[in-house]
Amino acid sequence: MRRSAHMMLTAALLCISFVFTPNCPQAEPTAREIAVFNPADLDLAPGETYLFGVHVRNPLGKRVKAVITLVPSSGLSLTIERWEGVLPPWGVKLFPRVKASSNRSTDGTVTVELRAEGKMIGSAVFQVRHTLPQADLIADWPSKCVIFKITNTFRNRRLKGGVRLSNPDRFLQDVTTGLFDVEPGKTAEIRIPVPGASPAEGEAYRFTAEFRTWEGYKGRIIRDLVFIE
Repeated sequence: MRRSAHMMLTAALLCISFVFTPNCPQAEPTAREIAVFNPADLDLAPGETYLFGVHVRNPLGKRVKAVITLVPSSGLSLTIERWEGVLPPWGVKLFPRVKASSNRSTDGTVTVELRAEGKMIGSAVFQVRHTLPQADLIADWPSKCVIFKITNTFRNRRLKGGVRLSNPDRFLQDVTTGLFDVEPGKTAEIRIPVPGASPAEGEAYRFTAEFRTWEGYKGRIIRDLVFIE
């Protein structure tokens, strides 16, 4: 009888403990929960400026006063570096522009940090890779053309821009420019006529191509093209 009463008392105490035990603290949100980037990462050439999206989520699930800080690594700058206000339960979307310095030569990052209720809630990292388009010049003497070849080394965006070709022998006359629009991973050929060309066998002629993307990258290549009949 005493044993039965003792078991009933123990069960009652367990129930009371279960009812009044406070909720366990939630695990710290992961980087995946804090922010989603669009695109997921970015290839950026020196001097370029590009718009990207970041959806900062609210893992607390309630309206809360918050501060979002965006910290670019060396060689990068942003149009939005701080957001402060009331963060709704579904989060907030920001659309900063990231710019690479003209002398940047390494990969970089943009770190997004979320603070609320006086503490760090979490962070996420946006990868910004240093990427250069690949360009070359080749001659098509029978067609009296110089071909500007450019390869889009960006993985998730088109390469758009223009090229200007110059030659000290004045082969080009007034036909000196061309445009390119290249899919990721593809190579385009822009044929630029040289209508005044009358090259001599075995002679080399120097051509300079200056090209730029609409986002701000500037490139320059020089080739000595030898005429072979």
